[in-house]
Amino acid sequence: METDKHKRPIRLLRIIQAIKTAPYQTVSQLTALLGISRAQFYKDKAELISLGFEFSYDRSKGRFIITQDPYLPVAGLNLSERLSLLMAVRQLSAAGDYILTYEGVNAARKLAADLPGPLRESALALFDDLVLKEGFGCRLETMEALQQAVTENRRVIFTYQRPGLKPLTQEELDPYHLFFQRRALYVEGFSWTHKGIRMYRLNRI
Repeated sequence: METDKHKRPIRLLRIIQAIKTAPYQTVSQLTALLGISRAQFYKDKAELISLGFEFSYDRSKGRFIITQDPYLPVAGLNLSERLSLLMAVRQLSAAGDYILTYEGVNAARKLAADLPGPLRESALALFDDLVLKEGFGCRLETMEALQQAVTENRRVIFTYQRPGLKPLTQEELDPYHLFFQRRALYVEGFSWTHKGIRMYRLNRI
C-alpha cells in the first residue's frame, strides 16, 4: 500500500514543477491542478521551505515568485552511474513520462557537463541527440527560449510547420507552460494569431 510518506516526494516535485512551468496561476488553481486541499498545500510549502526551496504568491503580479532554489552538490557518483542516469532520462523521454520536465532535462545536462575531459563534449552531443531530438524531437535552444518566455511572462513570435505540406505560418503567442503528451513536448498559451488558447508541438517550431 502506498502511504503519504511515499507520495510526498512526488507531490513536492509536482508543486515545484507547477510553479516553475506555469507561475501565472492562483493558489486555488494550483491546488485544483494537483488535486490537494489548501491545508495540504501549505503543509507541503512549509516542508519545501525547510528543504531550502522558498516561494510566495505575489497578488499584485498574479503569479508565484521563487525566492530561493538552492544548489546542491552532486557527490559520490562514479562515471558509470552518471552515464546510467543520462540513459535513464532517455528512457523516460521515450516513455513520455509526465514527471520528466524541463527541470529534469536540465539536471541531466548538468550531469553530462560535469563529466571529465573529452567525454563531456561527446556526452552532451549524445544527450542532445538521443534525449531531445530522438526522445522529444526538438532543439535545446527552442525549449530553453520558450521556458524563459514562460518564466518572464514574455510574448514570442515564431514560424510553425503544421502537418503535411502546408506552408510555414508566423505565430504570436503568450506561452503559459510546457508539457508532455504522447511522447512529444508541447507549449500551450494564448495565441494572438488565432485569438484563443492553442498548443504547439516543439519539433514543428
